[in-house]
Amino acid sequence: MPEKNKSLAPRLGTFLKLVRFENSLFAGFSVLLSGVLSGDLTGWQPEYFRGFFVIVCLAMGVFAVNDYYDFRIDKANKRYERPLVREDLSGKTAFGIGMGFLLASALLSLTLAFQAAGFVLMSIPFFFLYSHSLKKYLLVKNIIAAYGFSFVIIFGSLLSDPEIEPIILFFAAITFIVGLAFEIMIDIADVPGDRLFGVRTLAVCRSGSSAAKLSAALYAGIMLLDPLPFFVNMDPRLYRDWLFLALVLVPVLSYLFLCRVLLRDQSAKNVLDLRKKTLTIMQLGSLAYLTGVLI
Repeated sequence: MPEKNKSLAPRLGTFLKLVRFENSLFAGFSVLLSGVLSGDLTGWQPEYFRGFFVIVCLAMGVFAVNDYYDFRIDKANKRYERPLVREDLSGKTAFGIGMGFLLASALLSLTLAFQAAGFVLMSIPFFFLYSHSLKKYLLVKNIIAAYGFSFVIIFGSLLSDPEIEPIILFFAAITFIVGLAFEIMIDIADVPGDRLFGVRTLAVCRSGSSAAKLSAALYAGIMLLDPLPFFVNMDPRLYRDWLFLALVLVPVLSYLFLCRVLLRDQSAKNVLDLRKKTLTIMQLGSLAYLTGVLI
């Protein structure tokens, strides 16, 4: 293990790892993606600037609070990439950072339209309870985490008006499915700690193989759904758009490769490696949709 950080304040690198800064930024950019997909974001619109920071703060807060409550599990699983497991900062500091960002997100949301602010304020308690206690219930933790993926897309559509366009509903649905597959998959790597501390995941209650099969089935569903706007006219910008089809086939084929590797090997090392690859594939899928509606 690396040398402990004796300072009270976390170093910048430690802070960025605690709040998963790259993932939090991606969540923020998903708000802008949602605005473009819905057709609501057409230029400089301050509500989207504020909405971006609401989601970045919310994501950073959730990640930090989750690390605080997951400390014993992460330690048992030897997740040394986690700052708390490395003892780079105290649990009290991590919890304070997390709650501070959750509060900042709630306060910033009050500057937004009523429907967007209400959606954030209603969701924050669920995200907190997810970290605090709900993750101990079979599939509940996966469903709430998957909701977090689709929550950002719906939120982005609500920033300028209360209407949720068909393409937004569709994109939110596929982000929920891929989020559910992702969460079930990464639980496989955490079986020793989850079992030790009573967290009931599919991998704990059944087996890593069962979790991998369900996750692969959900990814297979995404492979079928991702290109659907090319064939079904839910948005004229994507319907019969050959550029969109070509671009979206990249993540589709990537999911196929991912399923093959996951079904063959459910070791913790492989699953954590697939975790990184899946996040990249998600970003490629988002880019395909963004390019399709813009060009």
